Amino acid sequence: MNHKSATSMGNALLGSIRAGQDNETYMVVDEDAAKHWLDLQLSTFGCVPMPGVDPHLGARVIHDLSYPCGVSVNDLSDPNNLPPLPFEAVGDLARRIERIKA
Repeated sequence: MNHKSATSMGNALLGSIRAGQDNETYMVVDEDAAKHWLDLQLSTFGCVPMPGVDPHLGARVIHDLSYPCGVSVNDLSDPNNLPPLPFEAVGDLARRIERIKA
C-alpha cells in the first residue's frame, strides 16, 4: 500500500510512472502478471511537493524501500550477498529476457 501522499498527489505520481515507462526506467506490469514472479519484491511510493509546482500536476516521487517494516525491499536484501549492480534500462532487460526465452 502506498503512502497517503501518493494518493493525494496521485496524478503527479501516475505522470512520473508513465514518464519512467517511456524512458525505460520503470517496468510496469499488472497484478496478475506480477503474481507469477514468486520472488518479486515491491516498494511503496510516496510524493513530496516541489516548490512552485501544483501538487496535482507534479511532485518528487519517493520509492520507499524501507516500508512496510519486516517485508520491505531493504529488509529482505542481504547486504553481504549483493552482486555488482550496473544500471540497465528496463527496455534493455526486457529485450534480453525475450531473446533468452526465444
